[in-house]
Amino acid sequence: MACPWLNMRLKNRSIQSLRRIFSDRDKRNNSTISNTGGKWLYFNPSVQYHFTDTLADSISARIPAWRDVNDALQFTTSYVYSISLSYVLSKIADKS
Repeated sequence: MACPWLNMRLKNRSIQSLRRIFSDRDKRNNSTISNTGGKWLYFNPSVQYHFTDTLADSISARIPAWRDVNDALQFTTSYVYSISLSYVLSKIADKS
């Protein structure tokens, strides 16, 4: 017996995650390059909506929560936003 309200509830998703990046200083010809490397922590909220079983869209962001970069001058990403549309080309049949 199918539950329409359960299927509708599972079609929408909200996901939050944390991403950490640890990077050593870059090297070239056995010499370290200044203003490279550091530690970053990003908060990644995301919302996904399924229109059908094969079509979905999502909106996500990458927001810096904490950074500790090596040296004073370093270019880093501040905010990243994305919107995507997904389509499943083929669906695997359920064999149960």
